[in-house]
Amino acid sequence: MTDGNQVRFALGRYDRSRELIIDPVVEYAAYVGRAGQETAIAAAVDSTGNAYIAGETNSGDLATSAAAQTSRGGDMDVFVAKYSARGFLLYLTYLGGRLSDTGRGIAVDASGNAYVAGTTSSRDFPTRGGVQLGFGGGELDVFVAKLDPSGSQLSYSTFIGGGSNDFATIISVVSPGGGWITGWTRSTDFPVP
Repeated sequence: MTDGNQVRFALGRYDRSRELIIDPVVEYAAYVGRAGQETAIAAAVDSTGNAYIAGETNSGDLATSAAAQTSRGGDMDVFVAKYSARGFLLYLTYLGGRLSDTGRGIAVDASGNAYVAGTTSSRDFPTRGGVQLGFGGGELDVFVAKLDPSGSQLSYSTFIGGGSNDFATIISVVSPGGGWITGWTRSTDFPVP
């Protein structure tokens, strides 16, 4: 995949007088879901081929595994799943409070920590060691959360938002210890350093 989100194939020598068929092999396929509705919104892959997905779910019966949050908190929660390079589920966790929460972006660092950014309407969204532990206001705040490589520990989680609506769309991490979040805000008091 290129930086422009395009897939390209590098071709070796072949007989140009014959039809060329590119037929990629599906390594694995998996479902995340149960009785409700799940929407996968973001995906990332680490250096060993593990796949991470984040999105939203209203299912209360996901088969959580090695979970930082084992049950749904409210209307719609974030879900985060990690699959091995061979397609085995390594963890599946909820993340959210009583109202609607959506994971919009996911990134992974060199140690296998997953960083999730998104939006929340939940004033009781689980926070831990963050820079903004209280909901900023409006109907939506941004959240940023970090899960350890096992998915069982929420390393940190924070709100980021002002008095109106704030929305995160993409998260990116770089080593050591830096990252970016993009999105939009209607808050005139959005927290800036």
